[in-house]
Amino acid sequence: MRGDYQEGGDLFSYVSLEQRIPKRHPIRKMRKRWMKVANWIRFSIDLRGRDLLSRR
Repeated sequence: MRGDYQEGGDLFSYVSLEQRIPKRHPIRKMRKRWMKVANWIRFSIDLRGRDLLSRR
């Protein structure tokens, strides 16, 4: 290669997203809302699955 060798940064980061995103960032509020939606969807799928299995 030509030129001076420049070492690159680390390939992987060991800092979690919780540590990267500031506490008052708006995306935290969005995450809370979407977690509620995801939990509701999981709950409704679980109920439908139980209903289908009980019909056998």
